[in-house]
Formats: sequence, C-alpha cells, structure tokens
Amino acid sequence: MTRTLDTTTATATRSPDGSRSEQPGWRTALAGPPDTSGLVRVQRIVARFIAVGLLVITAVLTPVIIDRADLTAAWWPPLSVLLVAGPAVAVAISTYRPGLNRLTEFGILSCVSVNVAVLLWFVASNGELAPDGSRWAIWLIQFIGVPGLLLSMSGHHRWAFLHVLGSTLLAYTANQFGLYGQFNWESYLNALLTVALICVFLSITVVTRRTAEVLDDEEEAAVRGAAASAASSAQEEVRARFAGLIHDKVMAILLTIRPGRQEPSVTAQAVSALDELDTRAAGNSLPAEIGADDFAQHIRAAVEFIDDELTCNIQTAADTETVYPAAVATSMIDAMNEAVRNWRRHGGVGSSCAVTCDLGDHCVSITVVDDGRGFDPLDVAPERLGLATGIDRRMAVLPGGRSTVTSSPGRGTTVHVEWVRDAAE
Repeated sequence: MTRTLDTTTATATRSPDGSRSEQPGWRTALAGPPDTSGLVRVQRIVARFIAVGLLVITAVLTPVIIDRADLTAAWWPPLSVLLVAGPAVAVAISTYRPGLNRLTEFGILSCVSVNVAVLLWFVASNGELAPDGSRWAIWLIQFIGVPGLLLSMSGHHRWAFLHVLGSTLLAYTANQFGLYGQFNWESYLNALLTVALICVFLSITVVTRRTAEVLDDEEEAAVRGAAASAASSAQEEVRARFAGLIHDKVMAILLTIRPGRQEPSVTAQAVSALDELDTRAAGNSLPAEIGADDFAQHIRAAVEFIDDELTCNIQTAADTETVYPAAVATSMIDAMNEAVRNWRRHGGVGSSCAVTCDLGDHCVSITVVDDGRGFDPLDVAPERLGLATGIDRRMAVLPGGRSTVTSSPGRGTTVHVEWVRDAAE
C-alpha cells in the first residue's frame, strides 16, 4: 500500500508597488511615471484624455472663433482660448508628475476658467448678433461642461454636476444674447439635453472611479492575505522543524536512556541534540545554500551518526556549481533520519536497511528501504509522530517536496522523499 503526499506548488509573482515593467525609453516617457494604484492609473488616463480633448476641440473650433470675433471686443477671442487651453496644458503636464496629487486643484482651475471666459463674453459683447440661421454665437457652448469630468475623477461628483448644470445654463444664456439679443426660454430645452448628455459621461467617470477603488481595495486585501499566509507558512515550517527535531532526537535519546551511567554514544547524541536546538533557535542551522558535495557529506554523517554499519549509496549527477537551499538539505536529511530510526525501532531482529540518494541539478531524492516487519500505512493513526511529523509534515512544508511511504505487513518498508527545484520556484 502506498501513501503519497505531494506539496508541489506554483507561485505567480507581482510587483508589490504595482509599477510597470521596464519599457523602452520613449514608451516610458510617453506613459509617464509608474502608478501605485489602479485609481491613480485611471485618473491619469482620464485627465490626460480630457486635457488633450479640450486642446483638440479648441483647435477644431478655431474657424468658429474667428468667424464670431466680430460679436465681441478684439481681446475676448484670444483670452477665451487662453482660459481654456492654459488649464488644459497644465492638466496634461500634471499627469506626468508622480502621484497626480493636484487633480482637484487643476479641475477647479479649468472649471473656473471656462466660466470666467463666458462671463467676460458679456463684458466684451458689442451688441452685434450672429448671422441668421446660426446655432451658436459663443464657441464655448460646445464643451462648457467637460472640465467637470476632472472634478468627478478627483472624487467631487456633486461639484462636477453643479459645474455641468451651472456652466451650461450660463453659456446658453450668453448664446441667446448673441443670437437673439434677448432671452429665449425654448433654447434652455437644448441646454437640458446638453446637461443630460454630459451627465452620461459624468456617470461613466463615477462608475470608473468606484470600480478602480474597489479593485484597489481587493488587491490590498489580497496582498495582506498573501502576506499573512506567507507568515503563517513560515511559522508552520518552523514549528514543523522543531517538532521533528524534538521527536527525532530528543525523544529518541530519552527512550534510549537507561538507569546508571550512559554509553558515550548516548551522551554524544544528547550533546548534539542540544547544540542543534540552540543553533536552530538562533536561525543558523546551515548556510543559506549548500553544494552537492556538502549535501552528500551531511547525508553520510547523519547515517553514520545513527548506525555506522548502515549501507549508504549516494550518486551525484549535479554540476559542481549546483547549490541547494539549506532548508532542502535539513528537511530531507531529517526525514531520512526518521525513516532509519523507524526501521531500528520496528524493523525487527535480523532485518537490514539501506539508504540510496540521488543528487541532481534539478531534483534530489533519498530512499530508505528495509526488509523488516512492515505495516499497513492506512492503519497508522494520524497522531503517530514518526510518519505524521517526522516525514509527511516535514516534507509538506518544504516547497517542491513530496514524501511517499510504501509498506505492507511482512514485506518491509520503503520511504522515498523527493525535492524538485522547478516545483519550488
């Protein structure tokens, strides 16, 4: 019967600050600074779109501006263009600054500027009327509410709506005086249609902003959850290692102690166990990485420490520059030690045991085979420390690790532990 525990996992990584991957210089310059959140990214894109849109509309309406210049004093057309284009350029430039912290200020500036331009039209008007059949006398009427979208993207949705409503009514009032020289209440129906149309885009910005905020919150929660999970996994690994050490060495030594003077080997094992507890408590059990030759030496030393007559066959196919994480060596050697100790305790008189190890560049495996009594793995209680803590759990907390225990009554036992590099990355 075989019981297999496979802990191979795959992990996807993401930049913690949400920044873009490295791009060619011109693309980086065009995109602007990296964004720390989805909300900032959306705000930057929308603000840039609105700023460019205002500049493009102003350029497209240049013929209309020139054609209606005779309705006002000569200073108003260029000043109105400056009041629209100036804040638009400022908004565009601000989108290339980190953080986009002044979006609200630039939104207010743009909204105030277009309204000032309309108010100055009343001052600059010379009383002349637009030609018959004209639909507008003031060019700003075409997009007077657009700057309000900047306020909406900065989170001030009510201000944005008030701007759209108030500026549109103001512009249509100026337009009536330029077309008819008096109020025409029917024209306000068109104003309401314009307000409704701009409010559609206003609603889109509201939904877009809130969606970005929700996604940022979910991402932050996911990051916190991943951090908590990683911390929990690290704590679990530490607990598993100490539990394994206590079972493998401390309890094993206590079971061998007899009344009277102890054998030198028992004393040496006790000193070794205490040293290892102190070392692991300080976090200095092994270097961060270990080479194949050192790994093999640690395996041989561990086998000889338990039984110097035990057969140990190690095959190394790894490159001389190949290194393994110290956790791999520690977990696999400890699991091997537990398998050998189980044989010594339960294998029976006259049984034999052999250890085989294969060290490769991308995979390490250790197999402990004995011809002892054997057992039924399905009949072993989960709380039995030998298998649950000494082998299964120890390999379970090792990324890329797996353990397989194969045994049956009267047919011996085979314990196979394996680590795969690609599965751990």
